[in-house]
Amino acid sequence: MASGGEPSRATLQDVAARAGVSAKTVSNVVNGHPHVRPETRERVLQAMGELHYRVNLSARHLARGRTGIVALAVPWLSNPYFAELAHHVIRAARREAERGESVTVLIDETHSDLERERQLVAGVGPQLLDGVIISPQGLTRADLEALTPMGPLVLLGERIFDGPVDHVAADNVAAARELTAHLLERGRRRIALVGFGDQRAGTAQLRRDGIRQAVEAAGLTLDATLQLPVEGLEREHGMRAARRLMERPDPPDAVVCFNDVVAVGMLKALSLDGVGVGPGAAVAVTGFDNIPESGYTVPALTTVDWRTEELAETALEVLLDRIQSRRTLRPREITTPHRLVVRDSS
Repeated sequence: MASGGEPSRATLQDVAARAGVSAKTVSNVVNGHPHVRPETRERVLQAMGELHYRVNLSARHLARGRTGIVALAVPWLSNPYFAELAHHVIRAARREAERGESVTVLIDETHSDLERERQLVAGVGPQLLDGVIISPQGLTRADLEALTPMGPLVLLGERIFDGPVDHVAADNVAAARELTAHLLERGRRRIALVGFGDQRAGTAQLRRDGIRQAVEAAGLTLDATLQLPVEGLEREHGMRAARRLMERPDPPDAVVCFNDVVAVGMLKALSLDGVGVGPGAAVAVTGFDNIPESGYTVPALTTVDWRTEELAETALEVLLDRIQSRRTLRPREITTPHRLVVRDSS
């Protein structure tokens, strides 16, 4: 017993003595090394349980020269897509912990502020963070080259291609092309684009390119007057855009919204105004992101699913590879899969 009446903490040597193995073997079990016989591993784990042994994570991280902490920086946690992304990164980190690699994820909200993004990149270092996953909105390749990140950095999304750091993103051109081809196959010809205005990120341009490719492949031309910018990318902006479009003398028969949040607002306005939505109705409405809400709208929303869980797992895996590697790895460009989810709104 310790002087204060509390039981003293068991040491690694105590576990080794209880299990009848060397301290090195206990260390191998704690660190998840594969070359330990199953019966030996079981004996060590049993001893750890009996002695209530707890791994000293601070000492482990200090020995490795790492903190065990990474950050995920997103523009807005109020956007369901980014909230879901954060959820899956945290879950992926917990699975790493189950395999013996302790990883804690800090979440930061940049509010799409360029200076905040620069601070995050410049601040990556051993004092607090082992690395950062960031979905930039204003950051450019020139920023990255000028700032010279002090530690591992993984970019999400389409802002920067062929940059000096690792990059994980889905194929927005292909996804938008597939979504638009679906609308054309359903007989839609006057396709409006909502929310594809002056976006700093490259996402808007890539999706517009995919839409244009599908339209031109069908022998049509994308109507510039039906490309409607909005003040923001929230539900109320989708509602306002819906009314502006349907007040036209030649309204569209299909709408591709920049994201599902805008599309949800559009569906609400069209429903309130008695405009039919869906196959055979006046207009089809689609979006991107497959947020949970999109499956519960009336009608349910056709959208692109970015398979956020796989995106999050890939990003964390790439970051940990970079953190743990003892060799220089060239920056990687990784494209994750997507799928078109066809529902009643188209």
